[in-house]
Amino acid sequence: MLLFFAQNSFAAENNLQMFNNFSNTSGRAFDNKTEKQILNSFVEKPLSNKMSIGAITQLSRVDSKSVNYRDAYAINSLEFFNRYKIFSHEKLGVTMHNAFKLPGVYKENKYLGLMQQQPDYELRFLFAYNMSDRLVNTITRNETPYFGRAEIAYRRRFSNPFDEARFTFWGGFKINQDFSFLFQDNITWNLVRATDASNNSNTNLGTFNATKNANNMATLSLMYHLNKDTALQFGYVKRLSGNAPFYDSRGVLVGLWNSF
Repeated sequence: MLLFFAQNSFAAENNLQMFNNFSNTSGRAFDNKTEKQILNSFVEKPLSNKMSIGAITQLSRVDSKSVNYRDAYAINSLEFFNRYKIFSHEKLGVTMHNAFKLPGVYKENKYLGLMQQQPDYELRFLFAYNMSDRLVNTITRNETPYFGRAEIAYRRRFSNPFDEARFTFWGGFKINQDFSFLFQDNITWNLVRATDASNNSNTNLGTFNATKNANNMATLSLMYHLNKDTALQFGYVKRLSGNAPFYDSRGVLVGLWNSF
């Protein structure tokens, strides 16, 4: 009996986990109105109770009614990461996350918010409270009355005018067996300002001027739990603060969360 319980617990924590969401947002890019349709995909494969690997992919369509009715399609990022849990005690856990992003695939155009392509490296620490498992399992199984996860990160943006400091918060609250709330807040600070336009290799982006103010995007979602391994997401996205020259203002999203 004990062996059976241990095997089930290990399988629950080490299954393939992923979510895909599709959003439609509106915003601005250098004083031009933009609309975006974004497909975001996250997949994580645990290798053990402490270690995992994964990938994040983002595809988008962007159009601007202010620049000759242009539109563009982009693979904004293909990012690979590994994670290792460095601390765990009762309801607390700390995980270290290393990630490398390949340059995006698109034609640079600042008026669509498609900025200079470059690889990124990110070091992130995840601080979890009341989460006995990874994020996707915690959400789909809907067994925890509430949980929180705070993330802090430094992102080195090679060949870009600025690096970034990032803060992300995830919070969940169980309504009943079928429904729960999921809140996500993403805050980004630009850390390095371009000192000379010649530092930017693309003349079309030569007037780019990074802001030092924090840009804050929040998402509130209602999760509908189909079963212990699958949940649907219905969310609203809102920009809370910041004055970056390109940003999303508000939008809606739908998503599918799965454990396999």
